[in-house]
Amino acid sequence: MITLFGGKIQGMSNTVCPHGYLVLVPQRDACQTSGPGLVMANMPVVFRFDADGNLVSSPPCQVWSSRELTPSPILVTAQFLDENRSPVNNRTVLWNLAYDAGSSIDIALIPNVMDIQPALVDPVPVTTLNALSGPVSITSSSLTITKPDASTINLESAGGGGVGSPVRQTMGLTTASLAPSAYEDQWVVFSPTFLVMMLGSSQHCRIRIYATDTAREADRARNIDTAPAGNHGVMLDVVLLDGFPWFVSPPAICTVLGGSGTATGQCPVCITNLGSVSQAVSIQVDWLQTENIGVIQES
Repeated sequence: MITLFGGKIQGMSNTVCPHGYLVLVPQRDACQTSGPGLVMANMPVVFRFDADGNLVSSPPCQVWSSRELTPSPILVTAQFLDENRSPVNNRTVLWNLAYDAGSSIDIALIPNVMDIQPALVDPVPVTTLNALSGPVSITSSSLTITKPDASTINLESAGGGGVGSPVRQTMGLTTASLAPSAYEDQWVVFSPTFLVMMLGSSQHCRIRIYATDTAREADRARNIDTAPAGNHGVMLDVVLLDGFPWFVSPPAICTVLGGSGTATGQCPVCITNLGSVSQAVSIQVDWLQTENIGVIQES
């Protein structure tokens, strides 16, 4: 396990936020690699802050590192609360706790996954950076590193996102006219891994997003009030009222795992008309790319 400490958490007017709480929520289930330990998705882990806004040292604040779990990485949502359990942070904080077992980590130094790119990888070791020391060329669409032997490594963004920070994007589509309870399958181009920030629709509808087209085929007949079971591949299942957007907090982490339509990051989606009349359904998805559709070339 790793031990978390520090913080010096501050609230409004840059004043110390004493006796508050740090709530960590894993984004998916995982197993400990060296034992029977199990991390449950959406099961909060709560730690206390002292009078100075730092994590208490006794008992120690310990959690499993991503490097001790499988599958990995495991992202956790970090929520900071004051002593009255009111939120201190007004934006989503996602952490990838990819540290060696036994490490002590100052939480003030943990980067927010929402602010870095790529988001779902371990930090590059210093020894690797030293081995690649040489001229570095950065453009809007690629990054080139020259190694000591004069060979180069080129990271190119085939998705047009470049190598900078990800930018929130909006996807909109409209189905054909659907009878009540009828559905339409769609292939939507997101990225291999992405965060869903907001969903909206002009009509009463149900939106389902899947990891694979096989999962969509197997899940299509499932009722709204029945939870998916087994290795279901359902990443998001939402019912929307017309004109009322749903802000996803924390953002939903979605991954395209494969299938006949996923060669370029296309994601299988199913849209069902829940209205009482036949109508076309228009939806909007605000999303954030967390994995490039790109290539690495070494010469």
